[in-house]
Amino acid sequence: MSRILVFWLLISTWLIPVAGAIQPQKPAITNDSDLGVRHDHAAWPSPESLTKDLHSNDEAVRLKALHLLGLSDEQAYEAVWTDHSPEPRIVGKKVIFPDVVDLRYAALGEGDAQQAIVAMQTGPMIYAAIANPAAKGWERIATFNCWCKYEIYGGVPDALNEVVRLSPVPLLRPPNTQHFELVLLNSGGGTGIYWQDEGHYRVHKDELRSVISFVSRHRNCDPTGPAPHICNLERRWFYTTAVDGIHGGVLVEGRVDFASDTIPQVENSVRELEDRPLKTISCRTYKWDAQTFRYEPFKSTNPCSAPKPAP
Repeated sequence: MSRILVFWLLISTWLIPVAGAIQPQKPAITNDSDLGVRHDHAAWPSPESLTKDLHSNDEAVRLKALHLLGLSDEQAYEAVWTDHSPEPRIVGKKVIFPDVVDLRYAALGEGDAQQAIVAMQTGPMIYAAIANPAAKGWERIATFNCWCKYEIYGGVPDALNEVVRLSPVPLLRPPNTQHFELVLLNSGGGTGIYWQDEGHYRVHKDELRSVISFVSRHRNCDPTGPAPHICNLERRWFYTTAVDGIHGGVLVEGRVDFASDTIPQVENSVRELEDRPLKTISCRTYKWDAQTFRYEPFKSTNPCSAPKPAP
């Protein structure tokens, strides 16, 4: 997490008790460092054997697999508590056991080779690692971690596949292999504030590269002061498409201000219902730039504007 973001969080926490205070907003376009992605490399066995070892009952085998996935010792162990009187206390530690492990293969690069994506959920934490096929086995090229309690416990039915997912990349000519972008989400918040960052990634020259990242959800509700308590909700989606005949994409943004006192409580827990009142829809178009290996802003036909009727 960037120092600027941490500073914003501290300032917002300080402002919350002040009635009517204007709380800071995250910029629409974020950066890779906000998403918990690291780019250190490590040799891997086959992804299938790694996922098998993550389920091993042998703690030493499981710990080695967790390290290969990118976890530190601090992340790989959890405390063991006793509930004996007079009060519970920590009496030791043990290697964590994953709740869910998922292995997928997808072509994230420019050729026909498929990368391996191993994702794991344990409690409120989600981890993932991406590996390239190598001359001798596999090589991990990036890792990801997210303290995703807002997704796991906040109304997302399948949090693991929401936080770590694949998005098809349409090509202008028939491909030999279907290519994908890896989409990663991370989130955070505090009293009255919640945000979710989204990053899209492809593999270029054996490295996982960020091709676009942005704040996909931002909700700001001031719980202080007299009613009505006004909330600001921003939601963004990115989809790939041909933009004026050029491979690119569109970033769609919806905004709405509403009084939290006037909506059912269920709308805070079901994402589809929370998004329903969005309005003030706008679009930004991007083109794929092979030189920078990113989506770059591109002024083109506005997909948010309805076509004019024929005369």
